[in-house]
Amino acid sequence: MAEKAAAPERKETKAPPAVRKNKGALPSIEDLPRFVGHRMKMWSKLYTKQEEDRAKLPDEPITITLPDGKKVEGKKNKTTPLEIAKGISVGLAKVCTVAKVDGQVWDLSRPLEGDCKLELCKFDSDDGSYTFWHSSAHMLGEALEMRYGCNLTIGPPTNDRKGFYYDSFMGEDSKGKVISEKDFKDLEKMIQKIIKQKQPFQRLVLSKEEALEMFKFNKFKQIIIKEKVKDGATTTAYRCGPLIDLCTGPHIPSTGLVKAFAITKNSAAYWKGDAKNDSVQRVYAVSFPDKKQMKEHLKLLKEAAERDHRK
Repeated sequence: MAEKAAAPERKETKAPPAVRKNKGALPSIEDLPRFVGHRMKMWSKLYTKQEEDRAKLPDEPITITLPDGKKVEGKKNKTTPLEIAKGISVGLAKVCTVAKVDGQVWDLSRPLEGDCKLELCKFDSDDGSYTFWHSSAHMLGEALEMRYGCNLTIGPPTNDRKGFYYDSFMGEDSKGKVISEKDFKDLEKMIQKIIKQKQPFQRLVLSKEEALEMFKFNKFKQIIIKEKVKDGATTTAYRCGPLIDLCTGPHIPSTGLVKAFAITKNSAAYWKGDAKNDSVQRVYAVSFPDKKQMKEHLKLLKEAAERDHRK
């Protein structure tokens, strides 16, 4: 079992006053907890270096093979799946959510690293919807962090693959503090602003030591890093807006691909599902690339609830 990291200082987990007063508004960086500024400062330095190093790489030609056998020329560490999609049609690029490179799921905005077979996935595929909801969970996490100044724990798509959730720790001094249904509307307003900003998802490779430093104010991320990342190995983090989260990805190109978002329910849970651990607040949600799909989904949920009520 990994060594338990020290709990964050109380002032790090309190929601900033500016966030509480403007419940549906996106706060400025200055109004967010200090750990947000710490992460962003590290990110700026490391991401800039990563991209500068990539730009220095030689333009080596690569061949990308599409599912129909067509071959497209590209440049190693430069050409992205999204660029290939746009080369086929702008319409295709707008509806793709993730790529598969030699069978491995891959960010559409991540440069290709050699000759490969490329598949472009839409929302209606298993990989496409899973990635879409995974990215939407990060958007939910961004809103939760901005609204409450909480420590995020995990935020995956649900096992039934019909949405996603994010767990958040409200602080060592937050006994009795819960997220309730009355908070849903304010969170959804914040998420609509996140969608409107079309925040890009950016990927950063980190050493274990860099990850531990970046997330030093979040004891849950510390535990994950110590348990999952071997000494000498690397891991990845993703950014959208002010949220920087430890994550293996992949993600959609930007928050703008989400056209409909609804928070569906909330509950209390325990970190790692163990009652001996900290209590966390779990918020469930669902999202879609168009409003019609959301309308149909909510109709099915309502009909299912009515059937359960009649039993």
